[in-house]
Amino acid sequence: MRDQVFVSYSHRDVEWLKKLETHLKPAVRAGKMVVWHDQQIKPASDWRKEIERALASAKVAVLLVSPDFLASDFITEHELPILLEARKDGVSILWLAVRYCDYKDTKIEPLQALNDPALPLAALKPTDLDRELVEICNKIKSFCPPVPIEVTTRTIGEGIDALIELMRNPTVQKNVATFRAVFATSSTQIDVLGHYKDLHDSLHTLQFQCYNYIQEIARTARKRPEDSSIWENVYRYELTIENIVDDLNRFAREDQFGQALVASITGLIGNLRILFEAIRNCDAEQIETALRPIGKVLNILPPRINDRLEEAARAAHLPHLVAALTKVGENFSKFGIDSTRWDKFEKGVAALSDLNTNLISQIESHSKWQEIDRELRPIEAGIARDASELESSWPDLKEMVGELCAKNEEPWAQALREDSQKLEEAISLNDPTKIRQYFQRYRSRVGNRFYQVDFALKELCGKLHSVGDPLTTVLEMT
Repeated sequence: MRDQVFVSYSHRDVEWLKKLETHLKPAVRAGKMVVWHDQQIKPASDWRKEIERALASAKVAVLLVSPDFLASDFITEHELPILLEARKDGVSILWLAVRYCDYKDTKIEPLQALNDPALPLAALKPTDLDRELVEICNKIKSFCPPVPIEVTTRTIGEGIDALIELMRNPTVQKNVATFRAVFATSSTQIDVLGHYKDLHDSLHTLQFQCYNYIQEIARTARKRPEDSSIWENVYRYELTIENIVDDLNRFAREDQFGQALVASITGLIGNLRILFEAIRNCDAEQIETALRPIGKVLNILPPRINDRLEEAARAAHLPHLVAALTKVGENFSKFGIDSTRWDKFEKGVAALSDLNTNLISQIESHSKWQEIDRELRPIEAGIARDASELESSWPDLKEMVGELCAKNEEPWAQALREDSQKLEEAISLNDPTKIRQYFQRYRSRVGNRFYQVDFALKELCGKLHSVGDPLTTVLEMT
């Protein structure tokens, strides 16, 4: 699960890392974020693997940019490409100017800066520096994922477990049985939702712990064919591919996925086996050829799974489940119920109601961003040749995105409003070069926000799945 703040920096800027870490410490201690940097790697550990593992767990990346940062081959060739690709999975990349440097014309420039690059940290007085770092830390916190989902699902689980204990009373059990149909519907759909979440997670592992790395290895090997050291770590991806193929074979046997989705999964299995052989041969050209159809599947399949996740989440009818449990609780006072268990049950129902509210909000937001994403895809495909489709679609696009950004002061919304204004100005001036330039920034910004919303929905669906097991026990008892 992506839940960490990953700090990327040059070792020559370690003093700035320590200053930032000091200001982030209260939030870390309060459990509002987990911060990782390579100073935490233990001696004798495989530092490359530790960094890769941390990159795979990052939800927010903070880059401490300086001349040494921009000059680092390791950061430029290994860390930064992985982070930039991870934006598709909802990772927010923020950068912090610590010293004066020529960051323009680099991949850093279009990313969101946490401070004014014209006034980097090194140029500030000590008192101004602390004030600036406090503001920077608050901005970082605003990008961190919310923590309470784990607590909510644990409370729900404890509440349903309390209900199971209370059902030792025959009268309570009879009362619960009245709502058996509601429990059965919710339990079934939560189970279906869990299957789709598992399939998504396998594709996520394939994309971000295998595909991206192998693609980078193949590119590097093509550039430096005489460097045999490039292939030293490639063999460890064989086991990852084997595990993913095992998972996909299991999914291909699942009835609820449907014929078309199973066909896509089966085709992906075949492509992965070809990739496996290409890796064994250490053949960069063969690997790149094998990766192409896999990349197409990874572009097509996740949106389809997102639709199924959304359908299953709606079909779980959590409002009906909350209403049924509330009705059951109203009668507990008549049964002389143990107050401790009753308290847990009551808190569990309240937490389930909160989760339902959160889920409805996430589904609505996800649907709107997915509609925008679908509108942008054909425009993106043709913008290099002709901007007419963007011009005709712009009024509707502007309204849809504007509705989601309205009255929202979060950094992503502010940045998107600014990019929207620049793109509209370019369209009004009928300047093809600026239209393409600002459209790409706008498209990237919208895509990043959509993947953040998408990730949040899938994470919430995964937490909801944990409610299914105790619910099944309730059904068995009735």
